[in-house]
Amino acid sequence: MALRYGSGLAWQLLSDEVIIVDLETKKVLGLNPVGSLVWSLLETHRTPAIVEEIIRHYGIDPETAERDVSAFIEKMSDRGLLEKSG
Repeated sequence: MALRYGSGLAWQLLSDEVIIVDLETKKVLGLNPVGSLVWSLLETHRTPAIVEEIIRHYGIDPETAERDVSAFIEKMSDRGLLEKSG
């Protein structure tokens, strides 16, 4: 499944953390380094590739990485910060 960032968002990577601003609601969300890595890969990588990158970067087991990436995507989608594309 291809994903894209929700409309009306601005985001910036600062050091190793992403700051997301919803321009309509003026809400701000800061992501930790793991969430920031996932977020920065979402529009250019499919979920399995993101999981592989998390495993490589943080050395966690595949099941945990897949579960955590899926939960992150679901949470961001529920908040309207991600949309399915294609």
